[in-house]
Amino acid sequence: MIESSDEIDLIDFTKDIFLYSQTTKSASSYSQLIEKIAERVKEGHRFIHNNTVCGQVSHRRENIRGFASRHDVILFVSGRKSSNGKVLFNECLKVNPHSYFIESKEDINLDLLKGVSSIGICGATSTPKWLMEECRDFIMTHQTE
Repeated sequence: MIESSDEIDLIDFTKDIFLYSQTTKSASSYSQLIEKIAERVKEGHRFIHNNTVCGQVSHRRENIRGFASRHDVILFVSGRKSSNGKVLFNECLKVNPHSYFIESKEDINLDLLKGVSSIGICGATSTPKWLMEECRDFIMTHQTE
């Protein structure tokens, strides 16, 4: 098992190779990995690669970066164990250092929201809309106090 093309020397190229990707891996880095492995596969051995990259996550990356760049603060709602959530939250952080990972309204630090004009709330693919709306309602209620 490897995580990136930097670890390609850990592969035993004298055996058949079956490649699967974590669903949250970027499609371009997975393609690069396939190319590098294909160059080194020994004759007489199989190299089978399966596209298990989640298209939904790949397409959301660009959209979520755009969303995060348009707000002063981002509240990203997701479960801590969600791989999808971790990947998408990191995309927010790339363009907005004022992005905060929360699991529910109880995690919202109202002090971080003082003086900001725009708060974006988004979440992982599996985050229910009602949970993000609950966070929105909490902020709206407490910002008038």
